[in-house]
Amino acid sequence: YYNLNSIKEYVIPAILFVLFREYLRYNITCKASGSKICIISSIILFVFLDITQTIQVTNFNSGYEILTFLSFTVLPSISSNIVLTYITYKVGYKPTILYSEVIRLYRYLLPIIPNPSPYIYSIIMLILPIVLGFRVYYFYKKERDEEISREYNKKRFRGLFILLIPIIVMVYFVSGYFRFHAVAVGSGSMSPNIYKGDVVIIDTKKIDFDNLKEGQVIAFRKNGILIVHRLVKKYEIDGEYVLYTKGDANEEIDNFTTSESEVYGVVNYSIPYIGLPTVWFNKN
Repeated sequence: YYNLNSIKEYVIPAILFVLFREYLRYNITCKASGSKICIISSIILFVFLDITQTIQVTNFNSGYEILTFLSFTVLPSISSNIVLTYITYKVGYKPTILYSEVIRLYRYLLPIIPNPSPYIYSIIMLILPIVLGFRVYYFYKKERDEEISREYNKKRFRGLFILLIPIIVMVYFVSGYFRFHAVAVGSGSMSPNIYKGDVVIIDTKKIDFDNLKEGQVIAFRKNGILIVHRLVKKYEIDGEYVLYTKGDANEEIDNFTTSESEVYGVVNYSIPYIGLPTVWFNKN
């Protein structure tokens, strides 16, 4: 992006878009004079402006594509625009322009920073405006009441911390970047021990195949699909184990073998039913 053509094609339009959007937001907010209908309508307008380009390239033929669009695009945009409208109402348009330019332009102007995955980016874009909004809210609250007690501040911090805990846990388990990975089970092949819609916690720590016992539930990949089945037999051939697996609900052993390199991890825990929405949305 450090050449004239790229600057004209990508950077300048991004800057102008932010300037236009935030100036428009400021004028609408000022003229709304606290009208909730006008403010909500303006937020809907700005969300639509944000998602217009994504709508044009998104395939809505499957539930998964719809869920991805809502999670990665719509929810972060709603969060951002609610907070930016609130800041505009309280402070003006300059802070929102600064925030929006940094968020929108960092990928062009700081290419040395690796872009996060779409999942992590959407989580950041969902949380960051909320944290910023809290800071602005409490700043003005403190100006109105300078004698805020220390105990109140502790409660406020604890409330924000409690709010962040489930989000951090969700990122930790679902992102797949860490040792433990949460996966929704999409079939009933492991019932009655693991039902369709249950979420299994996969321990992806390097497996000691010598101590891997028959009867343990493992997760492995076959043709790009993650399968959760029980280990029923293992044989060592030329210093490497070959594994035979079976679903608890199936009468026969799987008609394939699994190599060590295909094993993703060991399943020790499952959480009933909380993965049902994911399973439903993944159905075509």
